[in-house]
Amino acid sequence: MLRRKWLAYAFSIEVCATVMAVGCRATASLTGPSASNVSGIYSVLDEGFGSVCEPAALPAPLSADTSQYVQLVPDAVVSAHTIVFRQSGSQLTMAASGASGQASTGDALAGVINTQTRVATLSRQDSSTMEGPREGGHEFYVTHASDATTIFTPEIGTPSGHVVGMSETMVGQDTFAFHEGGKSGAVYTTCVVSDTLTGVWASIAP
Repeated sequence: MLRRKWLAYAFSIEVCATVMAVGCRATASLTGPSASNVSGIYSVLDEGFGSVCEPAALPAPLSADTSQYVQLVPDAVVSAHTIVFRQSGSQLTMAASGASGQASTGDALAGVINTQTRVATLSRQDSSTMEGPREGGHEFYVTHASDATTIFTPEIGTPSGHVVGMSETMVGQDTFAFHEGGKSGAVYTTCVVSDTLTGVWASIAP
């Protein structure tokens, strides 16, 4: 999820050959993750499954100017990047992160986390856009929403019993609804882009 926008960023990170390998886990510190707070920068692998449009496929664009159209991810793809989680009590936000570790606030998802189970639900309602003309005389007003469920799992050290790392698994989707002619038009089709992110806590957020 968020892949369409994340691909516009230039990420500069080091990614472990296998993200979940033991050697890639963060070392515990006073500023590291804890059992009750998952804040930090996470290195993740993002496995996207491409877009699925139902009940109809999108008609082809009539213009070569791609800026006039919503850009969907057509095929499965795996990418590596960083994301930032910030937790305050039961409130949680997630955003893409650049080389400096600063979050992109315009792309942030926000929601709540159960501080006992460490399961979070996040969402974002994006602004809408009017596309250029497509085959068959179609012009679509497109709405876009994102949502995700994330599970955080602390790594407990032995014999100390302290948290020495944190991993996360997120299942998310971006939903695009294509309305005929304008905002109040009937929905011609809905396209969903799904992905799964798996990652580990890498450092504190700036």
